[in-house]
Amino acid sequence: MSEPALPKCVLFDLGGVIIDVDMGSVVATFASNRIDTSVAEAWYKAAAIDAFEKGQIGPAAFGEAIVMELALDCTAAQFLERFEDIHRGLFAGAAELLAGLASRTHVACFSNINQLHWASQCRDLGIDRFFETHILSFQLGQRKPEPAAFMAAAERWSLAPGEIMFFDDRAENVEGALAAGFDAHLAAGPGPAAAILGLN
Repeated sequence: MSEPALPKCVLFDLGGVIIDVDMGSVVATFASNRIDTSVAEAWYKAAAIDAFEKGQIGPAAFGEAIVMELALDCTAAQFLERFEDIHRGLFAGAAELLAGLASRTHVACFSNINQLHWASQCRDLGIDRFFETHILSFQLGQRKPEPAAFMAAAERWSLAPGEIMFFDDRAENVEGALAAGFDAHLAAGPGPAAAILGLN
């Protein structure tokens, strides 16, 4: 049986698709009763995380800003110590999926991420070695689902956006990618991505 045809570029979000992360528990550790920690929205929508993931502020300024913005019950240093390592490893099957794709198409990542998490994920997981191209919000200066972020990502290759298949675990990021012309899909973990690619 012949292998399924693949898009010219397969572009993955990291947290929630390739890497198992747990930011909600970090916020919950220090949260006041004013923050709903049942989901990660309290921190994901914060102005401080937006600025940090766009590379507009460094770790020290971010620590001070997020503690103040979310009224956390800790010092900036305490938060940063807990915040730096939020990953719980690669999802089962992620390494195999990426390795299998690497010999057949261009594999890239596009992540809303900050310098601390990228450094820890490269150190602990070797995540950088799985991708030919790394598009990182803190280097790009843009953050998904902003249209400018997807347009800047598309400019990395001499491809039409529709030739890029993109996987993300957040609906708004998928919607942003679709609006930019990407072949975008919601995928919580590597299993759904593999199924959409016809690899299951």
